[in-house]
Amino acid sequence: NRDKTVSLWDVSTRQELARLPGHRFLAFSFAFSPDGNFLASAGDDYHMKKGEILIWDLSTKQVRKNLENQNVYFSFVCFSPDGKTLASAGPRNSITLWDVETWTQKGTLEPHSNVVRCLEFSPDGKLLAAGVSHYNRNTQKAEVKLWNIESGEEVGTLEHRWAIQTVSFTTDGKALAVADEGQVILWDVESLQHRQVIDTLATNSSRVTISPDGALLAMCRANSLSLNETKTGNPLATIPANQHFDRPSFSPNGTLLAWPNSAPGESIGLWDLTRLKPLVVSP
Repeated sequence: NRDKTVSLWDVSTRQELARLPGHRFLAFSFAFSPDGNFLASAGDDYHMKKGEILIWDLSTKQVRKNLENQNVYFSFVCFSPDGKTLASAGPRNSITLWDVETWTQKGTLEPHSNVVRCLEFSPDGKLLAAGVSHYNRNTQKAEVKLWNIESGEEVGTLEHRWAIQTVSFTTDGKALAVADEGQVILWDVESLQHRQVIDTLATNSSRVTISPDGALLAMCRANSLSLNETKTGNPLATIPANQHFDRPSFSPNGTLLAWPNSAPGESIGLWDLTRLKPLVVSP
């Protein structure tokens, strides 16, 4: 929230369970541990060049650990599927791997000169994908780096033309979806070749997210949210509104789609995709 608190919601009852104070900066990257015991939330102050990652114990709703000793001021966080590792990144050109049992650093991965924009582990936990971008007055470069977590070695680089927004493995781990400001590319993880390219620039979509199984695309425009088939690109349904939608998020099983309104004090939408109609709008 804009007051630097973190809200926890019960999805089944659509009620706010708790509001967690403790961040010094606005938090915008969140990750639940696979066992549901912890929540990692990352926040920063770009102008002060300072940031922090808070680890919340969800049984007590208290801060278990503050991971502010990494030298970054803009962080993304994600847990490995086995829950033993937390990965975090920012513009200091490195990714930090944390041991969840001790909350100490156990390794770093170097994405060279580019700034990390997003992170995700493969379903088997063997790979870590990072979307990285670099800008100056003359060039714009974006790419996805893939690392083998066990060896710490970089195993592949996927080139892109725009600023990368999200990276997402499909549930079978065979494909990696990369959304940028003009297209969504499905990469074959084994061959590192294009499996499919979907143009989103023509639809003026500013935020694109792919479902866990890779079958659906949620695309946010200035005043609407559309659900499209990945294979054909055809729209399935659209929610029009006089509001600006921000980046949507699928539930892990792909049956729900949540989206925030970026305007202050506005609602969070929740869509039941099994019925393809709005399920509820929570304040």
